[in-house]
Amino acid sequence: MPLCNAGSPEHHITIWFRDLAEIQRYRDDDIDSRNRMIFTLVDGNQISQKRVADALGLSHSLIKQIMRQMRATQGLPTARRTRGEARVLTETVVALLNEELSKGRQLTELAQERGICLSTLRKGVSRGVLIHPLPRPACSLSCFGGAPASAPASSCPASTPSTQGERAQVDVNASEGLGTACVRVIERTLGLMRGGKAVSDFEPSESLAWGGVLTALPALCAEGLFRSTGLITDALDKCYYQATHLLILLAIMALLRIKSPEQLRGWAPGELGRLMGLDRIPEVSTLRRYLDKAGAQSSEWQHRLLKEWFERQAKEEADDKITLYLDGHIHVYTGNMTPLPKRYSTRHRLCVSGITDYWVNDRKGRPLMRIGKVIDEGMRQTVFNELLQQWEKHVPKPDESYRETHPDWVWFRLIFDRAGSSAAFLGELKKHHILAMTYQMRVKEQWPLNEFSEVTVTSPTGIKTEMLLAERLINLKATNGETVAVKEIRRMRIGQKSAYQTSIITTDFDLGMTEGAALMFARWNQENYFKYMAEQYGLDHLLEYATQSLSLSENVVNPRWREAEKQCKMVQGKLDSLHKRFRRSYEDLPEDGKGAAYEQKMAKREELTEEIRHLEAEKQELKARLKEIPRKITLGSLDDDERFVALAEDRKMFVDVVKMAAYRAETAMTELIREWFDAYGDEGRTILQRLYRQPADLTPNPDTKTLTVTVYPLPEKRQCLIAEKICETLNESETYYPGTEWKLRYKMLTADCDDGL
Repeated sequence: MPLCNAGSPEHHITIWFRDLAEIQRYRDDDIDSRNRMIFTLVDGNQISQKRVADALGLSHSLIKQIMRQMRATQGLPTARRTRGEARVLTETVVALLNEELSKGRQLTELAQERGICLSTLRKGVSRGVLIHPLPRPACSLSCFGGAPASAPASSCPASTPSTQGERAQVDVNASEGLGTACVRVIERTLGLMRGGKAVSDFEPSESLAWGGVLTALPALCAEGLFRSTGLITDALDKCYYQATHLLILLAIMALLRIKSPEQLRGWAPGELGRLMGLDRIPEVSTLRRYLDKAGAQSSEWQHRLLKEWFERQAKEEADDKITLYLDGHIHVYTGNMTPLPKRYSTRHRLCVSGITDYWVNDRKGRPLMRIGKVIDEGMRQTVFNELLQQWEKHVPKPDESYRETHPDWVWFRLIFDRAGSSAAFLGELKKHHILAMTYQMRVKEQWPLNEFSEVTVTSPTGIKTEMLLAERLINLKATNGETVAVKEIRRMRIGQKSAYQTSIITTDFDLGMTEGAALMFARWNQENYFKYMAEQYGLDHLLEYATQSLSLSENVVNPRWREAEKQCKMVQGKLDSLHKRFRRSYEDLPEDGKGAAYEQKMAKREELTEEIRHLEAEKQELKARLKEIPRKITLGSLDDDERFVALAEDRKMFVDVVKMAAYRAETAMTELIREWFDAYGDEGRTILQRLYRQPADLTPNPDTKTLTVTVYPLPEKRQCLIAEKICETLNESETYYPGTEWKLRYKMLTADCDDGL
């Protein structure tokens, strides 16, 4: 319900609109008409008191007073009680002050100049005695239906591309109205009053900041990020921005390395909004609210997206078994909302409070899914209690007829690190038609050198390495007494002083040792993914300060047992140190076995022996006490100060899935660069990061419905050639901007650039 001031400076007129139609007008000195209008709209729940106060420049207390008076008289104006003769704001003083205020003078200046208290002048304004023309947004044709709502309130024609300076001026001017960069007044008003949705409508723009990030849209579309947005639409039913806008914004944030919504405060909202065909992006608090709504109702959308990724991997690996990589990643928590249980982190080399995220990746390191475990019982329990149910939904199986005729059919191949190195675990996985591969722990026997042969191993990413490999068929004894047949592959590394052998075991007997070594050592792609995502995408960032309850029947490690075990380990550490000192004492004894030195050494040995005997007794006592304490108890059995809850996961899971899609899109573009040019390591990703941050010109063509993105050149000629090749490939994809009918066209800004593209 926008307001507009019109009329001469002496007689300001306030006009009220509803759905672009005028419903009331009155002069500013007509207090009765003003009060009746305020009461009618506020009492009918058509507008809030806060919006009326902000629009009319009145205090909130005055609005409440008006509502009380009008309710007491049932909406009829009351005869205002005459006040006593004004001692300060006399008629002469009021006339002079109104004349000065009409010239744009400020209340603070007049208070100092006239020697009048500033609060007195403000009371005069609130009572309507003094007419203070408050700054309001400039009225333009776009505000009253004379031009499309998407047209910016600027003096340049629609066909003329706006420069960065012009756009910045428009955004600043809009801050006096609805807010910074809120230039689509009608569209936002209809969204507030009638639930209208924001529509992507692009404007010609020169040097649009971070316009190069639009080159990632075709790859994001190929990953299926926008394919099932209808499943999130219901969650954002009463919201101004659409689900597609939310997904595009989150993807842009990931690609531009904006790691959390709070960091958006340092980025121009208008420039980011124009990348999506909007006037601006949602404010941080609004974005948090959108994430809460979408995260709570996005499980089906996540399920379809993850299932599509698994099915695509099955097609890519049609000539081989589906290969999945499983590993745990510790998400460290340093807050004080809840005392999360501690767990050992190999990355930090100490026990830290946090959550264990179990990630599933493919052989190239691309993410497929993740689950978070506040109470981590280990990889084996997580696989059988939770991951198997998820894989049943996502991972394709052979046809039912094939499974009936082939009892030994294989579902997929699972590769993990030493955390799951157990013969019993491998045997149980095989019963579920899952072939496993891992490292073997505590290998003592060394194979002879003549069994090893030098071979060339090609990793899934195409890197070739020379290795010394050997293989054998062996049997492993499980803790439950069963025997598990496995193939063992050894890799030998010859150093300057000794040779080291790495043992790999697998239940997949069809694997050759070359292919098996390539698959096992490709697990480093998953480790590199964790490191890259934590540094670049903010994988471990806390996105919401909320918790959710856990079942009190959950089993957790008993704090008393943990403390007793800690004492046992401390005593054992002291014993190990004393045993070393005792063994070294033999070397220090004099050979003749005589003299004061010999007697002194023997006395020292006796002291060590007595101390060892004392610690051994203490150790046995602690072990006996440890056996009496139950290792696991229920969460409800913990003391109040030890009981913990889980961190809320909905918002983080939703954002993490978008980050996974952004990483997969970036990986796809990186692989294209490796095909065209000799890019070493992460050089391709570095080039893409620069490309995403480059400014670009946007040129929409309403006749052909094409949106041309002209990216500015990169610093080096080689990088420009790569970017040009990327643009050519993207144009062949015939991609449409998500949620619109605009076909995307890409090109690089060059010296002989043809503007008629």
